[in-house]
Amino acid sequence: MKTFIKIQNILIAQIIFLSVIQLHAQDDSNYVDLGIRFSTAPPTEVKINEVFSVQAEVYLDSNTTTVPAGETVTAEVTLVDPDGFIIQPHIQTWNGFNEDTDGKIANEQGQLLLQVPPS
Repeated sequence: MKTFIKIQNILIAQIIFLSVIQLHAQDDSNYVDLGIRFSTAPPTEVKINEVFSVQAEVYLDSNTTTVPAGETVTAEVTLVDPDGFIIQPHIQTWNGFNEDTDGKIANEQGQLLLQVPPS
């Protein structure tokens, strides 16, 4: 059995949707409260072929248990177009998760870069 949290933060820009997120942590005898939050606001407008950055992180709610080493935590951020077609997924995993874990979601030099392709 897996603990599963699905967060439906959607950025509606002129030509894109930024759909966040799925977060999975393996089974634990206690329920683990994990979340994903944006630390910067996504752009309100993105041009075709433009690269933009968002900053997001996985975090533990206060007063919750941790995910022990050896168990996997997986976060997924997916850029989708207005019709729901996946443009760019980003999946990131951690081996366990506790209050000292750097939960930053990034694919390039500490930031999460996404691009709206020409077609």
